[in-house]
Amino acid sequence: MCVITLQAGVFPISTADPHYLFLKQAFRMNHDLEVYKLAFPSANYRELDIQLFPLADRQAYLRFMPSYRISSGLPDYQFRLWSTSSWQSFSLFIEPVIVNSVNGNELLGTDYSRAGMSGRIVNSFLRYENNLINIQFGRSPVWWGQSWESSIIQSGHFPPYDNFSTRFNIGDFQMELLSGQLSSEYISVDGDNNEKRIKRYIAGHRVTWLPRHDKWVLSIGEQIIYTGQDRSLELFYLNPAIPYFFTALEGDEMTDPDNDNSIIFINGRYLFKPNLSAYFEFILDEYQVDKNTTPHALGYNIGLDGGTTLKGKDLSFEFEYTNIDSWTYIHHGQYTAWQNRGHPIGYRYGADCQSLMALIDFWLKPDWLISTKYTYLEKGANNLMTEWDSPGTKDAPFPSPPVTRHSLLVTSMKWFLKYGILEIGYSNYPVGNAEIDGVIDKPKGSLFFKAQLIWDLGYNLDYNQAEF
Repeated sequence: MCVITLQAGVFPISTADPHYLFLKQAFRMNHDLEVYKLAFPSANYRELDIQLFPLADRQAYLRFMPSYRISSGLPDYQFRLWSTSSWQSFSLFIEPVIVNSVNGNELLGTDYSRAGMSGRIVNSFLRYENNLINIQFGRSPVWWGQSWESSIIQSGHFPPYDNFSTRFNIGDFQMELLSGQLSSEYISVDGDNNEKRIKRYIAGHRVTWLPRHDKWVLSIGEQIIYTGQDRSLELFYLNPAIPYFFTALEGDEMTDPDNDNSIIFINGRYLFKPNLSAYFEFILDEYQVDKNTTPHALGYNIGLDGGTTLKGKDLSFEFEYTNIDSWTYIHHGQYTAWQNRGHPIGYRYGADCQSLMALIDFWLKPDWLISTKYTYLEKGANNLMTEWDSPGTKDAPFPSPPVTRHSLLVTSMKWFLKYGILEIGYSNYPVGNAEIDGVIDKPKGSLFFKAQLIWDLGYNLDYNQAEF
């Protein structure tokens, strides 16, 4: 059985690294709930059974992961590397990524390009952690929820934003505070020749209950996006005990326009046995207490995941249903919708949709992995760029017409070699997050081939112990 353990000072790893794929599969097989006490991106777990691409036991580490993929005659190349170092309870992490410019927006959320290439530093942060507290500052993805494929709270799949977070582990409970800055937007003032910058900030806090019997985990919290031309960080959104809606009662919320968009959430997981669990996520964006023509703005997903061994070969699976109301994530303030750089912060297909997802990973051999993921998606007309117009739509059909229906499939076989991965398969999934600029196109499927190089080196920071 795979056991996941935390060691103070061990370094984090990139979510694009194969090691993270192995971590997700190990979780489905054994459901070690201690993972919810750790920072994200996840730390280096030395106890994983799978020994492919092991990480050297060094104080500093550098891994190169360039890849080349071709499908329908269109090349897709990426140059990715991540570097990390740890000393006692501190760790430093940085991950720059370069892609061909045609995929710059879809993968990185940037339109800037030079010589046919786009780039961005997707991770750059400093972390301090021990068994009681975790403090992290810098640019990093944020994952709040239970779904590994796409949490509807914060999925971690969107372009990362700069943030500061603190976690406290107190017995069976964990408290977390988050404050960050999202991508800015611009509005025209006095004609097209003058633009004003709209600053966008995000904050959140949550409490997680993880009993010592490790049968379930339960988390509750709230998060908020607040924006404005002259807006700055709001300290009252960092208070761990005061709900965000109190700011409106106390007259501290910006109301002209209403530039504060908050969401309350709850999520949890229950273990039927070590290799089988059910989970849920629920968000409340807006709830109408009084009778009117404005609909609720809610969202939820429910899922089942687990694993088994068939004749000595590991098989893991995940099934999930997601429902996001027509006006969830969308708001009438200045760029207060739940997006960062045009990518959804929560569910990867944005608002006004429902979907079914099934995923299966099967290890045919110790170095051969067959993976299949299928999503049936019904996507309505609303998206994160839609202007808010919720009143009067309470009895409107869901999803909002016209509805587009997608059957998305990716199936492939990966061959793990000493210095890389070869993959061949079929896919009609869109590149990156689908809701770029508020549009989901009907993607065309094709065969693809991908080659990825993985080369690394680790070394100790102590000069007298340096070893390559």
